[in-house]
Amino acid sequence: MKAKWMRIYVGESYRYGSKPAYKAILELLKRRGIPGATVLRGIESYGPKSGEHTVDILRFSMDLPVVIDTIAESSAIDRVLPEVKAMLKEGLVVTLEVQVEHYGE
Repeated sequence: MKAKWMRIYVGESYRYGSKPAYKAILELLKRRGIPGATVLRGIESYGPKSGEHTVDILRFSMDLPVVIDTIAESSAIDRVLPEVKAMLKEGLVVTLEVQVEHYGE
């Protein structure tokens, strides 16, 4: 099955209203019928406007990278993408066309 993979990169400290942005985005995806999503917490990152973020006992960062991954039918991703982008002042959103080879529950 042809599908689209959407990957959203945000900082752990990013907010949308009163919630962490990753949580608000996850809830949006669920409400919009996206069949599944995964939130991954990174251990180290850097970006064009920031210094290095890392898990280190001596300098523990509270803004570690968070990645939200979801794969769904292209039309479903295309419908929710404008809402996701509107929720983010910062971060990165990418999409890729993919071929799903197996999906079992």
